[in-house]
Amino acid sequence: NAPAAVGQSLGLAALFFMSVVMMTSAGSTLDSTFTSLAKSLAVDLPRLARRASDKLPSMRVGAVVMVIFAFLGNLPMFAGTDILKATTISGTMVMGLAPVFLFYGFTQWSPWSFHLSFWTGLGLGVLLAVGLIPSSWAIGDGAYAMLLGVNAYGFLICTVCFFLPLLLKRLAGKPVAAEGA
Repeated sequence: NAPAAVGQSLGLAALFFMSVVMMTSAGSTLDSTFTSLAKSLAVDLPRLARRASDKLPSMRVGAVVMVIFAFLGNLPMFAGTDILKATTISGTMVMGLAPVFLFYGFTQWSPWSFHLSFWTGLGLGVLLAVGLIPSSWAIGDGAYAMLLGVNAYGFLICTVCFFLPLLLKRLAGKPVAAEGA
Protein backbone atom coordinates (compact mmCIF):
# COMPACT_ATOMS: atom_id res chain seq x y z
CA ASN A 1 0.00 0.00 0.00
CA ALA A 2 2.17 2.80 -1.33
CA PRO A 3 0.19 5.81 -0.03
CA ALA A 4 0.16 4.43 3.52
CA ALA A 5 3.89 3.65 3.38
CA VAL A 6 4.71 7.18 2.21
CA GLY A 7 2.45 8.69 4.88
CA GLN A 8 4.03 6.57 7.62
CA SER A 9 7.53 7.52 6.55
CA LEU A 10 6.64 11.23 6.78
CA GLY A 11 5.19 10.94 10.28
CA LEU A 12 1.82 10.71 11.99
CA ALA A 13 0.57 14.17 10.96
CA ALA A 14 1.36 13.51 7.30
CA LEU A 15 -0.25 10.06 7.50
CA PHE A 16 -3.41 11.59 9.00
CA PHE A 17 -3.51 14.34 6.35
CA MET A 18 -2.95 11.87 3.50
CA SER A 19 -5.64 9.57 4.92
CA VAL A 20 -8.17 12.40 5.05
CA VAL A 21 -7.31 13.46 1.49
CA MET A 22 -7.55 9.89 0.19
CA MET A 23 -10.86 9.22 1.97
CA THR A 24 -12.36 12.50 0.74
CA SER A 25 -11.24 11.76 -2.80
CA ALA A 26 -12.55 8.19 -2.64
CA GLY A 27 -15.87 9.33 -1.19
CA SER A 28 -16.30 11.96 -3.86
CA THR A 29 -15.47 9.48 -6.61
CA LEU A 30 -17.83 6.85 -5.24
CA ASP A 31 -20.62 9.38 -4.79
CA SER A 32 -20.48 10.64 -8.36
CA THR A 33 -20.01 7.13 -9.76
CA PHE A 34 -22.94 5.63 -7.89
CA THR A 35 -25.17 8.63 -8.54
CA SER A 36 -24.58 8.66 -12.29
CA LEU A 37 -24.84 4.88 -12.54
CA ALA A 38 -28.07 4.78 -10.55
CA LYS A 39 -29.58 7.62 -12.59
CA SER A 40 -28.59 5.95 -15.85
CA LEU A 41 -30.09 2.60 -14.93
CA ALA A 42 -33.09 3.75 -12.91
CA VAL A 43 -34.20 6.86 -14.79
CA ASP A 44 -32.54 7.32 -18.18
CA LEU A 45 -32.65 3.78 -19.57
CA PRO A 46 -36.33 3.25 -18.74
CA ARG A 47 -37.11 6.55 -20.46
CA LEU A 48 -35.11 5.45 -23.49
CA ALA A 49 -37.09 2.23 -23.46
CA ARG A 50 -40.21 4.43 -23.50
CA ARG A 51 -41.57 3.08 -20.26
CA ALA A 52 -43.81 5.30 -18.21
CA SER A 53 -41.81 6.94 -15.44
CA ASP A 54 -44.53 6.17 -12.89
CA LYS A 55 -44.33 2.40 -13.47
CA LEU A 56 -40.76 2.06 -12.23
CA PRO A 57 -39.85 3.14 -8.68
CA SER A 58 -36.63 4.86 -9.77
CA MET A 59 -35.41 5.71 -6.24
CA ARG A 60 -35.63 2.08 -5.15
CA VAL A 61 -34.09 0.81 -8.38
CA GLY A 62 -31.27 3.36 -8.05
CA ALA A 63 -30.50 2.24 -4.50
CA VAL A 64 -30.51 -1.43 -5.53
CA VAL A 65 -28.19 -0.65 -8.45
CA MET A 66 -25.77 1.10 -6.07
CA VAL A 67 -25.71 -1.86 -3.68
CA ILE A 68 -25.21 -4.40 -6.48
CA PHE A 69 -22.39 -2.45 -8.08
CA ALA A 70 -20.72 -1.78 -4.72
CA PHE A 71 -20.70 -5.52 -4.08
CA LEU A 72 -19.54 -6.46 -7.60
CA GLY A 73 -16.92 -3.72 -7.61
CA ASN A 74 -15.31 -5.10 -4.46
CA LEU A 75 -15.13 -8.72 -5.65
CA PRO A 76 -11.69 -8.24 -7.29
CA MET A 77 -10.32 -7.09 -3.91
CA PHE A 78 -11.15 -10.52 -2.47
CA ALA A 79 -9.23 -12.12 -5.32
CA GLY A 80 -6.04 -10.46 -4.08
CA THR A 81 -5.65 -7.71 -6.66
CA ASP A 82 -3.41 -4.72 -6.04
CA ILE A 83 -5.39 -1.99 -4.28
CA LEU A 84 -4.02 0.73 -6.57
CA LYS A 85 -4.56 -1.15 -9.83
CA ALA A 86 -8.03 0.20 -10.62
CA THR A 87 -7.19 3.81 -9.86
CA THR A 88 -3.85 3.76 -11.63
CA ILE A 89 -5.21 2.22 -14.82
CA SER A 90 -8.21 4.57 -14.94
CA GLY A 91 -5.90 7.49 -14.19
CA THR A 92 -3.70 6.47 -17.09
CA MET A 93 -6.71 6.23 -19.38
CA VAL A 94 -7.70 9.83 -18.72
CA MET A 95 -4.20 11.30 -18.97
CA GLY A 96 -5.17 12.67 -22.37
CA LEU A 97 -7.31 15.24 -20.56
CA ALA A 98 -4.25 16.71 -18.84
CA PRO A 99 -3.12 18.91 -21.78
CA VAL A 100 -6.71 20.06 -22.31
CA PHE A 101 -6.92 21.34 -18.73
CA LEU A 102 -3.30 22.46 -18.36
CA PHE A 103 -3.22 24.62 -21.48
CA TYR A 104 -6.80 25.91 -21.38
CA GLY A 105 -6.74 29.68 -21.44
CA PHE A 106 -3.04 29.81 -22.34
CA THR A 107 -3.19 28.72 -25.93
CA GLN A 108 -5.49 28.32 -28.89
CA TRP A 109 -7.27 25.03 -29.29
CA SER A 110 -9.24 22.99 -31.74
CA PRO A 111 -11.71 20.11 -31.34
CA TRP A 112 -9.05 17.93 -32.94
CA SER A 113 -6.68 18.91 -30.14
CA PHE A 114 -9.09 17.44 -27.62
CA HIS A 115 -9.82 14.29 -29.58
CA LEU A 116 -6.22 13.45 -30.45
CA SER A 117 -5.04 13.99 -26.90
CA PHE A 118 -7.96 12.24 -25.17
CA TRP A 119 -8.16 9.17 -27.41
CA THR A 120 -4.39 8.71 -27.38
CA GLY A 121 -4.40 8.70 -23.58
CA LEU A 122 -7.35 6.32 -23.47
CA GLY A 123 -5.62 4.01 -25.94
CA LEU A 124 -2.41 3.98 -23.91
CA GLY A 125 -4.39 3.16 -20.77
CA VAL A 126 -6.11 0.26 -22.50
CA LEU A 127 -2.80 -1.00 -23.89
CA LEU A 128 -1.29 -0.83 -20.40
CA ALA A 129 -4.28 -2.68 -18.92
CA VAL A 130 -3.96 -5.55 -21.41
CA GLY A 131 -0.16 -5.65 -21.19
CA LEU A 132 0.68 -4.56 -24.73
CA ILE A 133 3.09 -1.73 -23.87
CA PRO A 134 6.70 -2.72 -24.63
CA SER A 135 8.93 -3.22 -21.59
CA SER A 136 11.29 -0.54 -22.93
CA TRP A 137 8.76 2.05 -21.74
CA ALA A 138 9.40 1.19 -18.08
CA ILE A 139 11.21 3.83 -16.02
CA GLY A 140 13.15 2.17 -13.22
CA ASP A 141 12.88 -1.35 -11.83
CA GLY A 142 10.06 -1.27 -9.27
CA ALA A 143 6.57 -2.69 -9.37
CA TYR A 144 5.24 0.55 -10.87
CA ALA A 145 8.06 1.14 -13.38
CA MET A 146 5.82 0.41 -16.37
CA LEU A 147 3.04 2.59 -14.99
CA LEU A 148 5.47 5.47 -14.46
CA GLY A 149 6.87 5.07 -17.96
CA VAL A 150 3.49 4.93 -19.64
CA ASN A 151 2.30 7.99 -17.72
CA ALA A 152 5.48 10.01 -18.35
CA TYR A 153 5.84 9.15 -22.03
CA GLY A 154 2.07 9.14 -22.48
CA PHE A 155 1.75 12.65 -21.11
CA LEU A 156 4.39 13.85 -23.58
CA ILE A 157 2.66 12.04 -26.45
CA CYS A 158 -0.76 13.42 -25.47
CA THR A 159 0.69 16.93 -25.25
CA VAL A 160 2.18 16.60 -28.74
CA CYS A 161 -1.18 15.30 -29.98
CA PHE A 162 -2.90 18.29 -28.36
CA PHE A 163 -0.69 20.80 -30.19
CA LEU A 164 -0.42 18.87 -33.49
CA PRO A 165 -3.63 20.24 -35.10
CA LEU A 166 -2.56 23.78 -34.23
CA LEU A 167 0.90 23.23 -35.69
CA LEU A 168 -0.53 21.74 -38.88
CA LYS A 169 -2.91 24.68 -39.25
CA ARG A 170 -0.08 27.13 -38.81
CA LEU A 171 2.10 25.27 -41.33
CA ALA A 172 -0.81 25.34 -43.80
CA GLY A 173 -0.94 29.12 -43.42
CA LYS A 174 -4.39 29.17 -41.85
CA PRO A 175 -5.15 31.38 -38.87
CA VAL A 176 -5.01 29.54 -35.57
CA ALA A 177 -8.09 30.72 -33.68
CA ALA A 178 -9.97 28.93 -30.97
CA GLU A 179 -12.74 26.98 -32.62
CA GLY A 180 -16.05 26.96 -30.85
CA ALA A 181 -15.03 29.73 -28.45
